[in-house]
Order: sequence, then structure tokens, then C-alpha cells
Amino acid sequence: MRRTDSRLSASGRIKEWSRSTGHRAFLRAADRSLFWTGITGQRAVRRGRWKYLRDGSTGLLFDLQADIGERNNVFRDRPELARELHAELNAWVELLPEPERQ
Repeated sequence: MRRTDSRLSASGRIKEWSRSTGHRAFLRAADRSLFWTGITGQRAVRRGRWKYLRDGSTGLLFDLQADIGERNNVFRDRPELARELHAELNAWVELLPEPERQ
């Protein structure tokens, strides 16, 4: 059974993490963005139908409504949205404790 804890931070973000896997996710209540890190260093943000994934210096953007399997990177088709989600992800990373920012 997967156990999670949720807490509301002073900034209004709902903080969740899984006790069994150690993964952390932060949900911004205002715009419903979900942030997470993977064990391989990937970082991602999901807002509505869009998922922006950063793997090292590579940015990927997926329209999950049209492409649930994440096979079609639409980064070049939607550069403004990619930049917006990239900036939002970077802002979230800055909130992480120092060891987790790497």
C-alpha cells in the first residue's frame, strides 16, 4: 500500500511525498500544477493537459490529452508554453533544499 503525507506550506502549496518511494511532489493549489523529481534526476511539471519534462539540459513538452504515451515532443510547436513551464519548474526547484537542487 502506498502511503502519502500532505501538508500546506506557508506559500499556499500543498506538499506531498510518498513514504514508500521517497518521491516528492508539490501541488500549487491556485493553478493546479504538479511538480516532481525522478530518481534519475529528471524533473517535471504537469499542468492540465501539458507535461514539461527536463532531463539534464533537454526540455520535452507533451500534450497528454492527445498523446498519453508521451511519444510526440511538441516543444518546438509550443515554445511559449514550454518557456512558461520551464520557468515555473525552475522556480519550484529553487524552493527545494540545497542537496535536492542539483
